[in-house]
Amino acid sequence: MAKSAKKGDTGHAVNVDHFGIVISLVKGYGSKYIPNNTAIKLVNLEIVYTNADGSKGTVTTTLKTYKGAIIDRHSLFKPLKPLATRILRALKASDVDDGVVALAKSFVAKIRGERIVPIAKSLPTTTTKMVDGEPVVVKTHSVSQQSFANNIEHMNGLVVLLTDETNYAPAETDLTIASLTAMVADMKLKHQACIDADTDYINSLISRNKILYTPKTGLYAIAGLVKYYVSTVYGFNSAEFRALRKIKFTRPQAEKKVKGV
Repeated sequence: MAKSAKKGDTGHAVNVDHFGIVISLVKGYGSKYIPNNTAIKLVNLEIVYTNADGSKGTVTTTLKTYKGAIIDRHSLFKPLKPLATRILRALKASDVDDGVVALAKSFVAKIRGERIVPIAKSLPTTTTKMVDGEPVVVKTHSVSQQSFANNIEHMNGLVVLLTDETNYAPAETDLTIASLTAMVADMKLKHQACIDADTDYINSLISRNKILYTPKTGLYAIAGLVKYYVSTVYGFNSAEFRALRKIKFTRPQAEKKVKGV
């Protein structure tokens, strides 16, 4: 996601910055800039710019938060497989029934991404979601069951199993029931934090795109109206309009397709 957003954000940020240049030129026109259209009056241009610049900042902030949440979750989940192996070995070294060990093995196998009974590989089910105005393919099912949500479920099941075994009492602090229970709780929190941060980021993109590209009221449309008005006041071949015409605004291809322009 981040790669796609980074590519798109470059154009969006330039549009906002260029709109600031338009406002500067408009101020330079002085008393000759007196449009009847409220949307392109100077006071409204400044409001549009403030909202657009704020939305750009919100995208940056939410993306930073999302990346931080991903890093935190990755740091917690990364040692999960070797930890599960150590838990199983500690359980085998304890005086517990073979049935308990067998059940623990099934949980550990799932955490490792293994299958107790091999099955033929199949293509994952895929879907798409819009990210920064572009369709991104998302895998919705994985043969290995190694999604974060599944690993939380498998780890929690393993801890619940161990909780009922009084003979499972390892001296290693990170293998104790208390430590593992706290870890599962932290896994849930960090996974949910990623989900929430992703939602905030996507919503910030949607909000920014509405501010920039909504027909008639968006920054892109208003910039075009300003150019039309200035060409009317000064003339198409005037130095004033030529300076304004050089300021380019781009619209995402996906936006063009949706709006049919």
